[in-house]
Amino acid sequence: MKTLSARSVRNGTYDDAIVFREFYNWERWARAEQLAPRGDWTTWLMLGGRGSGKTRAGAEWVRQLAAAGVTPIALVGQTMTEAMAVMVRGESGLLAVHPMRQRPRIRGNVLHWRNGVEATVLSASDPDRFRGPQFAAAWCDEVAKWPNAEAAWDMLQFALRLGDRPRQYVGRRRRDGLKVRSRGRAGRRGARLDRRVPGRSPWGERQLSW
Repeated sequence: MKTLSARSVRNGTYDDAIVFREFYNWERWARAEQLAPRGDWTTWLMLGGRGSGKTRAGAEWVRQLAAAGVTPIALVGQTMTEAMAVMVRGESGLLAVHPMRQRPRIRGNVLHWRNGVEATVLSASDPDRFRGPQFAAAWCDEVAKWPNAEAAWDMLQFALRLGDRPRQYVGRRRRDGLKVRSRGRAGRRGARLDRRVPGRSPWGERQLSW
């Protein structure tokens, strides 16, 4: 498969189809901290300041899951309004990272991809809404802003149980006082989200997976 080279760009000898494909090739443009960790993990936590690329990383990860047929997916924000505005319709949200023809359709609070994958937008402000639904993956945005963080997080862990490898991505800024724990598939309490994370990038992010 042909790829876009710096020389072809300088000479103006590039093909529009190649440019289009490379534009949406996230692995080409992403920093290492914005790519999902390798190996066997359940929770991928990305700590970073405003503008560090947490939302883009989450949206691109969900796009990869959808392309692979992983479904259903939970999209959890502080409120429904914020989740839709940032995670779905935002400049770095799900609609923006998809080519036009591959974008999911929005019906109510559910996103539908052409291959049958579905993602449900949920509000962390009402943890009881997590009762009943089950998911194979989840994207949790700005957990430190959730009004009922511990309750919402714990309920989400019980719902994250479909598929062979249920996983979740967590993007958050640094805030004191948050104590959210992950649960294993057997319900045991695991690592704290606010524990020390090794490895700081020049952009201020820290990445941890467990």
